[in-house]
Amino acid sequence: GFLHTIITNLDDQYSFVSADVTYAVGWSNGGYMVTYASKLFRSIAPISGYQYDDLLEISNGQPRGIFMHHSSNDPLVQITGCCTDSSMPKCCCGISNKAQQCASITSIFERWATEVNQCSPNTTEISLVDDTPTNQVQCVTAMGTDCLANTTLCVYQDKGHFNKQSFEAAFPMTANVADFFAKDACSLHDGTWSSTTKNCSCTSEDDNPLFFCLEKGITTTHTSVNKHLQTNDLGDTNSIGTIMGTVCFFLLGFIIVVKSKSKYTGWKRVPTDDVRSE
Repeated sequence: GFLHTIITNLDDQYSFVSADVTYAVGWSNGGYMVTYASKLFRSIAPISGYQYDDLLEISNGQPRGIFMHHSSNDPLVQITGCCTDSSMPKCCCGISNKAQQCASITSIFERWATEVNQCSPNTTEISLVDDTPTNQVQCVTAMGTDCLANTTLCVYQDKGHFNKQSFEAAFPMTANVADFFAKDACSLHDGTWSSTTKNCSCTSEDDNPLFFCLEKGITTTHTSVNKHLQTNDLGDTNSIGTIMGTVCFFLLGFIIVVKSKSKYTGWKRVPTDDVRSE
């Protein structure tokens, strides 16, 4: 479809873009969209929106990292799910008419962990807690050496649909989403991502740093990206688009990671530790 065509065209036209290492973030309808289109991306971050469909089908039966975000009092997309069941709270915009049985955000998280990313059941642990008055949030991550990709869910208190006064003002974890993607990209070739320095440390015989450990010869880009990450407070939505030198189409809810043309040849087990780990 449309997203596949854009990714393919960018991959064909630009040497610094690869269709094999793409990431997506979407809010509200964008959250539904990037979940439904998850087979196009290595990892996704749906915010206030998610799909009920056959998860193995929409992920193409491959591990997909997911960083889910939802508020407990979302009045538009209920955290308990949207369905025709009259005993359940209704969602906006006719969403409740699309399913007979509600699926809560926690049930989708558990299914994504076990069905898509093959984690053992009931192996989650709290990965982040922020109890400040303005950012009350608790995150859980599916753990275990059998997990093939990171599955993390963050539930917020009193954030509604993240639209008061604006998404930019209401959503407090822009930098964490960027870190989630950066950590995955850095791990492709055994690099170590630092959330503090915003740097991917690589194991290499070359004296020059590598751009996310993907290919030699682009140290200028690597340096400029690091300089931006070290000086930018990552407080706005546009920072997601710049954090890894990306081409960002936020209204459509997806991100293409700008990288070397080195093709990724297969999945491997990746760390699923704290999303803020150093």
